[in-house]
Amino acid sequence: MLKTEGIKIEFDDEAKDLICEICYDINQTTDDTGARRLVSVINLILEDISFYSNEIFEKYKLEDKEVLITINRDYIVKKCEGLVKKKDFKKYIC
Repeated sequence: MLKTEGIKIEFDDEAKDLICEICYDINQTTDDTGARRLVSVINLILEDISFYSNEIFEKYKLEDKEVLITINRDYIVKKCEGLVKKKDFKKYIC
């Protein structure tokens, strides 16, 4: 859906790994919803980008090309810290 707004999203490898760890840990400590957990976490991560997609595109577009947003580990930590207990979340921050 973001591509229709001229925005392309990519996740760096560290971000992908952290997302998997977060989903696994939440599934282990709460109801195990399997892959549905991944959908919920990705929706949370992309929430602001989706909501402000038009403004992002207008601000950063160059010659009507797509805007590329790379999601990194720091962004995941910022967006997901409320999902995991504070004491457990420290293990994700190096």
